[in-house]
Amino acid sequence: MANKTKDLSLRDKIRECNDIDFELVECKEWGCTVEMRSPTSAETSELEEWSSARSQEDEETPDPKRFRGMKEKYIVACAFDPESGKQLFSEADMEWLAEKSGKVIDRLWVVAQRLVGLTEVEAEALGKGSGKEGPKSSGTT
Repeated sequence: MANKTKDLSLRDKIRECNDIDFELVECKEWGCTVEMRSPTSAETSELEEWSSARSQEDEETPDPKRFRGMKEKYIVACAFDPESGKQLFSEADMEWLAEKSGKVIDRLWVVAQRLVGLTEVEAEALGKGSGKEGPKSSGTT
């Protein structure tokens, strides 16, 4: 019996492959592990649109509140239940997520940055808009 993928065209091979990266992040403070996944191209575009909608013309006096909720927005897009495979949070959860431990949110945000493909420079630029310096990716979770 012929290998099914061998008979596929390159286009079909690309279409059929699972190219979504993920990392499991231990959240001992919450007593669980969260699966963080790279967003699809459509989801990445939505995140970029959300971020660019908060940019300003006058960079001399940036509004420190313009990126409020940024970490939570990216976490909502990337966080999944590793057991069910379902998205863990919705946009409606962003407000209460902002009230959770900054240590845990930062841990998830660092992984989300990496999976979204934000460079350290881009992440720092976004972080400066939130009144905090952006986290640096350590490569560990």
